[in-house]
Amino acid sequence: MVWIYLKKYDDLQVKVKQKRDREHQLGTELLLQGLEEQYGMKKPIEPPLSIAKGECGKPYLTDYPHIHYNISHTDGLVVCAIGDDPLGVDVEKIRTHPQEVIRKIMSEQEKQALNQCLEKERDQLFFQIWTLKESYVKAEGCGITVPLAGISFDLSHDSIVCNKPGVWLEQRILEDRYVLSFCSFKYTELTFVRA
Repeated sequence: MVWIYLKKYDDLQVKVKQKRDREHQLGTELLLQGLEEQYGMKKPIEPPLSIAKGECGKPYLTDYPHIHYNISHTDGLVVCAIGDDPLGVDVEKIRTHPQEVIRKIMSEQEKQALNQCLEKERDQLFFQIWTLKESYVKAEGCGITVPLAGISFDLSHDSIVCNKPGVWLEQRILEDRYVLSFCSFKYTELTFVRA
C-alpha cells in the first residue's frame, strides 16, 4: 500500500526562494503526517528525522530504511508519497510546455504522439509524459543522470506502457489543472489523502 498525501496552498506571487522554502516545509509536514498516520510515529518524532541522500541525491530516512517516500511540488500543490517499497511521484501544473526541451527528453515515439495530438491537448500530454519520466527516475533513485529520451512511455493504451521492464505506473489528472504520476516496481494500491 502507498499513501499519497496532497496539500493545496495559495500560490502567492512571492520570490522563488520563498516559494521553494514554503513548498519544502509543506512537503515535510506531509511526510510527518504520513509517518504518524501510517507508521504510528507520534509528533514530534524522537529522535528528530535524519534524512540523508543517496549516491544520486535521492533522500531517504536513515533511521527507517524500510520506509520509502518522495515529495514533489508545483504551483499551488504539494504531494508526498510514502510506502514500504521504492517509489517516485511527480506533479506538475498544466501550462504552456517548453518547446526547446522536447528534442532532449522525448523519445521518437513520444515526439510522434505529441505531433499527432490536437494542439489544445499538447500541453497536457507533454506534462503527462514529463511527470512519468520524473516519477520513474525518482523511483530508480538515479535522478536526471540518465538520458530521459531513452525512457519511453506510450499512453495510447488502457494502461501506460513503459519501455523499461518491471515498472508499474499510475497517473491522475487532478482538478483539470495538474498531472500527477506515480512509479513503483510492483503493483501497489494507492490511497490518496487530502491534507
